[in-house]
Amino acid sequence: MVGDQLRFIYDYGDDWMVRLKVEAILNDDEHAGQLPYAVKGKGAGIIEDCGGVWALNEMMQEEKAYGDPDDEDSLLVFDKEAINIALS
Repeated sequence: MVGDQLRFIYDYGDDWMVRLKVEAILNDDEHAGQLPYAVKGKGAGIIEDCGGVWALNEMMQEEKAYGDPDDEDSLLVFDKEAINIALS
């Protein structure tokens, strides 16, 4: 239902605490039969063994200041297609 939330801890060494929230329930034919699928997001997401959320935030701040905005491996870019491939 809209407003439902799922919270979980990932990679117990770095203590990633993730919250997913249902913002809308969509009825579309584009993703028929593929559940779940991503509609939108922010940033590249969790990076394995980077030192946790604090280290990732620091890396993202450095990229904002000095990075190449057209870099396909940017930490700042949410790749919806790659996420949906991983979920399928």
